Amino acid sequence: MTRALIITYYWPPSGGGGVQRWLKMTRFLREYGIEAVVCVPDNPDYPVLDESLLAEIPEGVEIIRVPVFEPFRAVRTLLGKRNKKELSVGFIEGEKTGWLTRVLGYIRGNYIIPDARKFWVKPLVKSLAQYLQNHPADVLISTGPPHSVHLAGAALKRNTGIRWVADFRDFWKDMDHIEHFQMGERALEKHAALELKVLREADRVVVVTPTMAERYSALAGREVDLITNGFDERDFEQAVRPKDDEIVIGHFGTLGADRFTPAFWDALTALLDEHAPLRDKLRIALYGPTDASTLQYIRQSSLSAHLDYRQYVSHAEAVEAMRTSRLLLLVLNDNNSELGRLPGKIFEYLASAVPVLGLGSVQSDASRLLQETGCGQMLERQDNAGIRSYLETVLLGESTHQPKRELIGQYTRRALAEKYADLLKGLAAGT
Repeated sequence: MTRALIITYYWPPSGGGGVQRWLKMTRFLREYGIEAVVCVPDNPDYPVLDESLLAEIPEGVEIIRVPVFEPFRAVRTLLGKRNKKELSVGFIEGEKTGWLTRVLGYIRGNYIIPDARKFWVKPLVKSLAQYLQNHPADVLISTGPPHSVHLAGAALKRNTGIRWVADFRDFWKDMDHIEHFQMGERALEKHAALELKVLREADRVVVVTPTMAERYSALAGREVDLITNGFDERDFEQAVRPKDDEIVIGHFGTLGADRFTPAFWDALTALLDEHAPLRDKLRIALYGPTDASTLQYIRQSSLSAHLDYRQYVSHAEAVEAMRTSRLLLLVLNDNNSELGRLPGKIFEYLASAVPVLGLGSVQSDASRLLQETGCGQMLERQDNAGIRSYLETVLLGESTHQPKRELIGQYTRRALAEKYADLLKGLAAGT
């Protein structure tokens, strides 16, 4: 067996998309001769919790817990906010920010680099260097965000000589939420320098989208491996069909301010006003933190009576809800990373066999994936006629939706784990 030491900040009972990749990967790597040892924070301050994911931790997997200093605990005390979701979602739901919040955001963006988990790096390096002396591993994997874990990976490689994989689940310098932190040029330059350092020093670099692979390969002047996220077949074993007494449009996950798409809601409002049967059955399921602009737009229209908004549901509940929907909504972030984003939920959307309407660039990785698998269509955000036509076809007409099962199958967690296992075995063998 090849022993792989994995550093991940997100681990059950953390909820959200960040936990899924390595929780699932750890389970399936065993089938391909990889024994995973997982290093996680001992006292994390997760924004959302999903206790149901604890049952998915592979039996017998070794878990190392290293304490982490969480500055956001102190921030909540200063702001008088005890609920951890309230603080993290404040950026999402459009709360008015006071001067203290703005000051703390500036400090976070310009002085706590690369992220608030930078204080975990030294304890990680110290604890894992000692661990490796007595429990050697063949390879080390650091997975970010938070990208500070890659700095621990670099230090452990230097100190111990272990072969190291830097696994990027998202962009670093071109992160989605960069505008929230009021970063100056000096901070941006430091992010760029640290990113390049990791890209050049890691023995292998793995990313999750084709555009990321292209950008990082050009930036580092080296080959970068592409292993996307995926879906767990177990979540889709039982046959589930959309409900006959409801027509559900579902969006699952964060719907932030940079995903506000008035054209879609306008088209849906017009369709609703013209078709009485739709008014009797429509339900809009927005399950995940949603920006105030979207919520307000819906609530000020005839769609208000049909809104089912839940700030957070468990992963199991989300999968069940998406599988009983008539249409799944995928909205890309309207920013500089749009072309290279494949939101984790897109793979579960594919597996659900429910038609997907994407809103964003038709040149994006997500657009190509929907088209290649026959699972839906990406339309530009302001394509009113296209949005209206797609809604009519799926909600009122005879849909010709025919997903390509053989292509979707390459995105199962098991298939992706086999691909990752081959990479790790080759690295351990010095190839």
